[in-house]
Amino acid sequence: MNYIYGLNKSGISIAKLLIKNKLNFCFWDDNKKVRINVKKIFKNIDFVKPKIENLIQYKNIYLTPAISIYKKKFENLRKKKLIKRDLNLYYENISKQKIIAITGTNGKSTTTKLIGDILKKNNFKTFVGG
Repeated sequence: MNYIYGLNKSGISIAKLLIKNKLNFCFWDDNKKVRINVKKIFKNIDFVKPKIENLIQYKNIYLTPAISIYKKKFENLRKKKLIKRDLNLYYENISKQKIIAITGTNGKSTTTKLIGDILKKNNFKTFVGG
């Protein structure tokens, strides 16, 4: 079982890839409004409020980039190497493919979309995540 903490663009993207790969998961976002909107998309997926001591039961814990893995509450999970990011999942699923990774503080989503659109227009098979 997998756990996704944070349901921004990255969290939704992780959920879609897990569904595509027929992997079970549950998820959570601290923002109630976000949870309500996401429930409309993923009707059959359970929201599970994280109790840090119970998260150790999950095979993979995906924290979206907006959530710092260096928070004290994640220390034990980090030491056990249970915490992953969306890029870990994408890499595991497309490791034989070429990857373009975009990092930085501002403009990542726009830059990612533009590069994805340019590659698609030039007949490259692409997957845009993040």
